[in-house]
Amino acid sequence: GTGATFSTNFVEGVHQPSSLPAPDTLTLEHLTSVDLKQMLHNRNLSTYGDRKALVDRLTGWLREDLPTEKVWVAVPGIVHRRGASAVVYQDVVYMFGGLDNNNQDHNSLIKWSSRHPEFQEVSSQGPKPSPRWTSAAAVHQDSMYMFGGFYGYGDQDTGRLDDLWRFNFTTGWWNNVETSGAIPLQRSHHTMSVHQDLLVVFGGCDEQAQEVGMFSFFEQEPEHKLIPLKDVHLLDIKTAAWIKLELSGVGPTGGLPTQSTVFRGYLYTLGWTMPMEADNEEEAREATFEMWRLELPDSGLTAASTSHSWEKVYY
Repeated sequence: GTGATFSTNFVEGVHQPSSLPAPDTLTLEHLTSVDLKQMLHNRNLSTYGDRKALVDRLTGWLREDLPTEKVWVAVPGIVHRRGASAVVYQDVVYMFGGLDNNNQDHNSLIKWSSRHPEFQEVSSQGPKPSPRWTSAAAVHQDSMYMFGGFYGYGDQDTGRLDDLWRFNFTTGWWNNVETSGAIPLQRSHHTMSVHQDLLVVFGGCDEQAQEVGMFSFFEQEPEHKLIPLKDVHLLDIKTAAWIKLELSGVGPTGGLPTQSTVFRGYLYTLGWTMPMEADNEEEAREATFEMWRLELPDSGLTAASTSHSWEKVYY
């Protein structure tokens, strides 16, 4: 067909509905499958299916005719929660852990899909991860990997974790992955992405005790000072070996809150300049966002001795 052509700005994520052509003339044939999947991923839409399914899903979003009614329904036994780690696998959203309204952490795995718009607990086998929240997770092939997180809340026993878990969607088995090499420090609020056969863990925070009454940007931990982490670790999934990248350049401040994704061989991060150093809440609220990117090595651990430089992204 004659189809419409979208500008580079739109492909990069600028959505201007008023400039879109009529839905019956909308095509996305000029985009590769990789670009289609990235656009869907950026909008928290499923990237599962063949090219036609990808085009249809993205076209629906462009038309703005996706359902607007409330679809997040909890069935009996599923509690509301925050701080859960979430991934998408074959059109299904999976979420692990989180804190409920009573500030109790959980270690259940729940799922949701548009075909069955209600939360359901996933039955699993093997030893499960301990309860936690603000961990990070990512999908590689038929498995979800999850690293770290925070356990407890307030007056409870609290701390951060440095363990790696794998959940196989096909078999339903959990297993604690034994790793070697430069294992990342315990952390929470970090990010995890996938680059080829590598897991990429960036940032987050650790903590140290502080006097009660001092300002804390995150009210759930008023007795702890958050220590921002700006390191990047890679796990070779085939060998279960970690390396820590040698970084150069100024780079992001790390810490939290931070969002990251891998796109065309680069790790992109977007986060606060440095909220943890604010002296009061007003200063913290005035912090600005910055975006950075880091070129990642190919799968394999030969990059350990090479310095990798951050680049600031202006937008």
